[in-house]
Amino acid sequence: MPRLILTTLLLLSLNLQAQTPAERQQAFIQEMVEQHGFEAQALQRLFADAKIEKPVIDKVNKPAEKKLDWGRYRRIFLTEQRIRQGVDYWRAHQADLQRAEAVY
Repeated sequence: MPRLILTTLLLLSLNLQAQTPAERQQAFIQEMVEQHGFEAQALQRLFADAKIEKPVIDKVNKPAEKKLDWGRYRRIFLTEQRIRQGVDYWRAHQADLQRAEAVY
């Protein structure tokens, strides 16, 4: 019995690793449709337009040069302009945000 379980786990892991990026994308889309009610065609269109941008990936994967405390991060990210933009976004999308709050 333990041999059967190990063999099954090995085959499953090999199958998952053998998936192409397109197969993983389709599996993800299917999961989003089944578990969260997304529309498959909308997700397929979204992914069709997606582009891999190496500079963005490089920046995300690169660790920060130094760690900042909250006070320093706050000065960078909580500016009057960003707060204004957040309020504008909130007002422009108020109905969508309220619907999302009710659902999730």
